[in-house]
Amino acid sequence: MPPREEVITVGATKVQVVIGGQGDPLVVLHGAGGNRGWRRWMATVGERYTVYAPTIRLRPFDAADWMESIDDLARFYLWFLDVMGLSKVHLLGHSIGGWIAAELATMRPG
Repeated sequence: MPPREEVITVGATKVQVVIGGQGDPLVVLHGAGGNRGWRRWMATVGERYTVYAPTIRLRPFDAADWMESIDDLARFYLWFLDVMGLSKVHLLGHSIGGWIAAELATMRPG
């Protein structure tokens, strides 16, 4: 499936999500610089996975007033997964997104 953009509301926060591909869900968490260049490789990765690439503002944890730590960002992404109806996913994180992915994995090992 070609990539499409959606805006998802998680609590009071709007999250832009690029979704594309087919197969098991792969959630891509960007670094502090944002989601840059995902479309260049999404077609290739999308041959095996349905890619979900959400974009939230990470500086200085200002996606929502209550976000003050990496744990808070991980909890937010857990909430995002619930809103998207995704229970079992593969995670890929770049830079701070890798740290958040590791926290997600410890919070919800399944």
